[in-house]
Amino acid sequence: MKQSFQINGITLIIAVLFVGMFSLFLTIPGLTQSRGDAAPVTFHHVHLNSTDPAAAISFYTSTFDMTRKAALAGWDGVQSENMYLLFNKAGRSPVTEPLSAIWHFGWGSTAMEPDYRKHLANGVSFKTPMTRLNSSLQFAYMNAPDGALVEINTSNTNAFIHVHLYSDAPLCAADWYVKNLGATSRAQQRTGPCEVPFAAPSEPLGVIRSPVATVRFGDVSLIIYPKQRPANSSVREATSSIT
Repeated sequence: MKQSFQINGITLIIAVLFVGMFSLFLTIPGLTQSRGDAAPVTFHHVHLNSTDPAAAISFYTSTFDMTRKAALAGWDGVQSENMYLLFNKAGRSPVTEPLSAIWHFGWGSTAMEPDYRKHLANGVSFKTPMTRLNSSLQFAYMNAPDGALVEINTSNTNAFIHVHLYSDAPLCAADWYVKNLGATSRAQQRTGPCEVPFAAPSEPLGVIRSPVATVRFGDVSLIIYPKQRPANSSVREATSSIT
């Protein structure tokens, strides 16, 4: 569903991906301008359901140095650089099954091992401990309030840097974001169809990682993985707190 409205003179198009635990929103400025003259599309916020928004806000602001408490359009939330986490007061805990298209979101870390030790010392629990994906990248999934899964991973910044999605056809999904919402992509021009077979699960965590597509809205990446198969128990374990 798409909807537009005004906040502080800025016209927003809201792209509601999947309503459950959370949804994603993008800022598209200058809607009255021609497409060629309009400013770039940027990532605006992640909207989360929470039984205790104040506690959730306290968690994020105490865990990530780049964040501060903020409010926008009547919602309390957290600002991290130019994006927000906004919280909707829910009467019960968000459901965590079945898995939806939104897997997790996360911040970068310029010093993964010290940051991971710091989070542990501060009482943050991890669904997945620090794990090496390849020679240059480590990651860990922390348990955040209301069952959210939050990643920290090796980066050249400590900023909010990505949202990880699932899709039945990742390449097709990426094409849709580029065509309809103005996302940017560094992928080479494809000549074949966007629907391609999934690869077998790979380690770590037994995740199906191919085909994968990445598109960007400003400084934030949407990384789109294949929808994981229910029989893949290790993936279900790694993602059981996300909807």
